Amino acid sequence: MKITKQKLKEIIREELVILTEQLTDLQFIINQISFDMRRYNIDHMSKETSYDVDKLKNVFKAYQKLSNTEKYKMETPHSGVILAKKFLAKHGIK
Repeated sequence: MKITKQKLKEIIREELVILTEQLTDLQFIINQISFDMRRYNIDHMSKETSYDVDKLKNVFKAYQKLSNTEKYKMETPHSGVILAKKFLAKHGIK
């Protein structure tokens, strides 16, 4: 049985929802930074966490200014989480 690209995206989205529901606010933001920042939804993130919308907007703007290499490094397992925490701390999210 062949899985379509759309079905695969749906499965991944469902799994991310399950994972996200189990995360703390900081872990949720790190998850978004690491995996989903290119499709960043500030309203959704502010509703899902205790973080201020303005802080999240600043994080998004700063992320967009990063080089592709810096963004890629944040997407790597383990070391990417460390880099994401440092990046977020610079913007008042701890």
